[in-house]
Amino acid sequence: MDANNYGDISVRNSKIIKDTSYISIPTSRLPKKNEKLYSLFPELKNVSREEGLYAYIYLHPQTNDLEALSLIMDEGERLDFNALKPERDGYYGSYGKNGQIHYITKEEYEEIQRDYYEHMEQQEEGFIDEK
Repeated sequence: MDANNYGDISVRNSKIIKDTSYISIPTSRLPKKNEKLYSLFPELKNVSREEGLYAYIYLHPQTNDLEALSLIMDEGERLDFNALKPERDGYYGSYGKNGQIHYITKEEYEEIQRDYYEHMEQQEEGFIDEK
């Protein structure tokens, strides 16, 4: 989400490794504090934070975007949905789906927002397993 300063980070499904997702993130943008990320990938604590270097974090089985976000954000950090405004054509962004561009409508954006808040609430209440 560019509005939240995450425009240089992407979450994708691997086309090479079945049922696997990956996060592409500049090492300079790795969270300072994220117990979940660093317990799963302790070697990331010591990578160079030099500009221009990227980490590719592979997740198997495939993960959803909300789980991926929880790995790249500092603990306690929240997305600001008020910062994201529709583009000139009225869509809230786009992503690739089956080789085609899919534009995110207002309804889809609101559903993403609801899912995010529900996910964060469950996480705070301890309903989500933090393995």
